[in-house]
Amino acid sequence: HPLSEMEGQVLRLTAEGYSNTEIAQMLHISRGAVDSYRSRGMNKLGLERRSELVYWALQTGLLTEEPGK
Repeated sequence: HPLSEMEGQVLRLTAEGYSNTEIAQMLHISRGAVDSYRSRGMNKLGLERRSELVYWALQTGLLTEEPGK
């Protein structure tokens, strides 16, 4: 199952190190929705930990190793 747009945004922001509260504010959704999107997205990708998410994001080009680039 491909990621929804919101799942992808939440996963990217999580991998960048933003908190649930910060992500909720940025995307204008509740903290509960942030948890829900992250959980669904990580389940789709077969990821269990935030560290796995960061590694996946680096491998797929969702994140660069240099913040802000």
